[in-house]
Amino acid sequence: MLGSLLGGRYKLTAVLGVGGFGQTFLAEDTQRSDDEDRRCVIKQFKPTSQDSKFLDVARRLFDTEVKTLEKLGQHPQIPDFLDFFEEADEFYLVQEFVEGQSLSYEFASVNRFYEEEAIALLKDVLGILDFVHANQVIHRDIKPGNLIRRQRDGKIVLIDFGAVKEIHTQLITRMRGELGQTNFTVGIGTQGYSPSEQLAGQPRFCSDIYALGVTVIQALTRLHPTQLPIDHDTGELVWQNYASISVGLEAILERMVRYHFSQRFQSTRDVLDALEEASRVTTETTEISTSIWAATQFNDQTQPQGGIKKPPNWMKDETSLEAIAEKPAETPKPWWRRIKSGIRVVSIATLAITGVVLGARQLVWLQPLELAAYDQWYACVRLFRPIHGC
Repeated sequence: MLGSLLGGRYKLTAVLGVGGFGQTFLAEDTQRSDDEDRRCVIKQFKPTSQDSKFLDVARRLFDTEVKTLEKLGQHPQIPDFLDFFEEADEFYLVQEFVEGQSLSYEFASVNRFYEEEAIALLKDVLGILDFVHANQVIHRDIKPGNLIRRQRDGKIVLIDFGAVKEIHTQLITRMRGELGQTNFTVGIGTQGYSPSEQLAGQPRFCSDIYALGVTVIQALTRLHPTQLPIDHDTGELVWQNYASISVGLEAILERMVRYHFSQRFQSTRDVLDALEEASRVTTETTEISTSIWAATQFNDQTQPQGGIKKPPNWMKDETSLEAIAEKPAETPKPWWRRIKSGIRVVSIATLAITGVVLGARQLVWLQPLELAAYDQWYACVRLFRPIHGC
């Protein structure tokens, strides 16, 4: 089939992928001018039946899918939809070719992502998904292989919305329904990245959030999702000990990949807000540490106006970093993680109290109390051990 001309203009040059109901090709658009990039991607769908009624349903589904892809292609980080045609009772979608490397290649060729890189990846893909979900579309196959880092600008591009898979699934579902098998459902996705409700044929917007969270965890741990242990009591992924990240990012990822969809973030905006709050808290923590250090270095003449900066509310009450992610149900942590969390809390409290005391001494706020204590001590000494010869 390579080298043949489809639709009177698209010359097939390479096979990019093969599936159970079609193939994906790299092609050249022979009707484009020489100064344009002629490359494009063509997705083929081979109907499993040549029945006229079956083909009519396929055409209607393709028409609906084409309108969706045209709308989504307006986003700068989603491939443009270029064309759609039917030839010899087979259906073809034509999309923009994105030059770059997939994240699966990056994950295999580089070390673990740093936290800053993971956050940048999260924000980039969440921005795309925000647009996709606003158009009432669930991608259903978020994974490293469908995230391309575009060569010309380094931006992440989201590909493969599974239009062909969706049409195939709907056709099977309708055929089964006509045969009276009304409970038949087909799940679309990839093992390890797709949550349970999606594999059961009931995807939600937060199913994409789950898949993205698992992808970022893979970037931080270099472990494929299927390699991660699972808590058999809760069904939750156990990954925290394989990544060295802040408490805030850990809490956010934990909620993104909750086993039950009701316990996850329900929208991309919720995740973005949590990332922003975690960034603010990290900044405030740094400012507190700097302020405490300054209180131990300057005397009352050089102490900045306003004295020691008060710690933010989350250090004084139960509004901790875990609450940033607004977890509805906290899974019990292993004893070593509880000890680690306790040490962190005690360390922060000790640092804050020490800074306040040292700062107060530098500002001579404690001098009256110290003098009064010294007078009482000296009086006791004279009472019980009189000094002779005075």
